[in-house]
Amino acid sequence: MAFPYILHLILAGFMGIHCEITVSKLSVTASGSITIPCLYNESYRNNVKYLCKGYYFNTCKTVVRTDEPTRRSGRFSVYDNRNQNIFAVSINDLTDKDKHYWCAMEIKYAKDVSQHFELSVTTGLPSLYVDQQEITVFEGGSVTVGCHYKYPTAPKWCRLGSTCVADESGSMEITPETINTHNPVLNVTMSAIKPEHSGWYLCAQDDLQMPVHITVKELTSTRITTSNNTAGKILTT
Repeated sequence: MAFPYILHLILAGFMGIHCEITVSKLSVTASGSITIPCLYNESYRNNVKYLCKGYYFNTCKTVVRTDEPTRRSGRFSVYDNRNQNIFAVSINDLTDKDKHYWCAMEIKYAKDVSQHFELSVTTGLPSLYVDQQEITVFEGGSVTVGCHYKYPTAPKWCRLGSTCVADESGSMEITPETINTHNPVLNVTMSAIKPEHSGWYLCAQDDLQMPVHITVKELTSTRITTSNNTAGKILTT
C-alpha cells in the first residue's frame, strides 16, 4: 500500500527530518487539560498553524488558528514559538470525544502539512503522566520531573525532536542528568541548568508520550550601595 509511504513523506516535511522524537499518543484525564507541542521545519516559520479535529485529515474540523486575533477559541488555544520552530496547542475540559487531532500548517498552492496525534481520555489516572506540564527554574538551579507510569517497562526521558535516555548510563549531552526509577515513577533531575535548556521534553513509554515544558530564567544581578558607602549587596532575581 502507498499510504505508509505517503504518511512518511508528510511527517518528514512537517518535522524537517526523519525519526525525530515527537508526540503521537497521550493518556489524559477527563475534565483536565493538555498542551501538545508540534515541531515544524524552519521553512514554515511564517505559515499559519492550526489545530484540526477528526479521524481523517481531509475531513477534520479546524478548531483554532494562529491568525485568529486571540489565538483562542472555546476550549482550544494555540501559540507559535518561531524561535524554536514549535507551535503548541492546548485543549481544556477534556472528554471522551477528544480523540483524534492534527497539528497542521497552511501551504499556499499545495496540500496543507499535518501531523496526527491521539488522546486516550480516562476517568482514572492516566497510563503515563507528570505532576506538572509547565515548570519554571532559575539559571544554575536544578529541576526534577517525575514520570508516573502503570506498566512494567519504565519510560524514557527525551528532548522533543532529539534524543532519549532511559537510565543512569545515558545522557542527552546538554546538562548533567540523574535518572532513577522507583516503580511506578521515573525521576529525572536536570542540574546546572542554563537558558538554552528551555524547551519541550517528553516522558515516553512504548507508544505513549507526555510532554513537559521547562522554562529557564536568567539570573540578573543588581548592586545596591548603602548610604554610608559600605560594600553593597548583590541581589539575584
